[in-house]
Order: sequence, then structure tokens, then C-alpha cells
Amino acid sequence: MAKTTPKTEAEPGFEAILKRLEDIVQKLESDQPSLDDSLALFEEGMVLARKGESVLASAEARIEKVLAVGQDGSVESEPLPPMD
Repeated sequence: MAKTTPKTEAEPGFEAILKRLEDIVQKLESDQPSLDDSLALFEEGMVLARKGESVLASAEARIEKVLAVGQDGSVESEPLPPMD
């Protein structure tokens, strides 16, 4: 089985990113925050969206490597370098 790098507090997983984005949307839609608070939430959301896209891109790259078929018809898999 492939080894996975454990997530640290500074590096949330995709599910945590998605949950926080959902929380931000809910606050923006229902709490009617001030303009400054809205901008801060928007900025945080954009940072999280970029991180989420990066996580998804890494997952896609891993899937592509796993699905790569060798010349002999075997499925090849090679580990990706750790995320920064």
C-alpha cells in the first residue's frame, strides 16, 4: 500500500478546506457581515480555493500515474514528491 504523508495543522486536507469554504459562504449569505468582514472572508476563501485546487491537481496527477500502463500491459505506480 502507498505511504501517505500525514497532514499537519498548517496543511489542512481537502475536506477541511471544503468545510471552511462552506462556512465562509454561509456567513456571507446569512450573517450580513460588514464590508471589512466580507472582504476578509472573501480573501480567506480565495486562498482556500487555490489550496483546494492544488490538492485536487496533486490527486489528479497521482491518479494519472497510477493509471499509466507500462509497455508490458502492467499498471505502473510511482510515488509523487511531497507537497510543499
